[in-house]
Amino acid sequence: RPIHMAMFIDNSILKLSVVTSLLLHGAHIDAVDAHGKTAMDLSNDDCSNLVSGPLLLSCYSARTIIAKDIPYHLFDLPKHVIELIELHDSKCTMKTPQDEYFSRL
Repeated sequence: RPIHMAMFIDNSILKLSVVTSLLLHGAHIDAVDAHGKTAMDLSNDDCSNLVSGPLLLSCYSARTIIAKDIPYHLFDLPKHVIELIELHDSKCTMKTPQDEYFSRL
């Protein structure tokens, strides 16, 4: 995910700019990669200033559905709701060559 890759930018000002832009355009700071890590988990510095305020209720809901192993596929949910849930589920995130590279860092 782009938000995860942005955490490896060495220049903190550039990192802040990129992450802010991604968040403004709909990226989720709590989305997980194929290893179950959020972008904040991958950050090599204190990025707490990048995110302020609580997560969205939709994010908390998606994370709860995953944590409680609720079989959401059995329900007739709108496509955007399923996509939101899967954004927060590492089992639904495909591993890419970039994932393998970043997991070794």
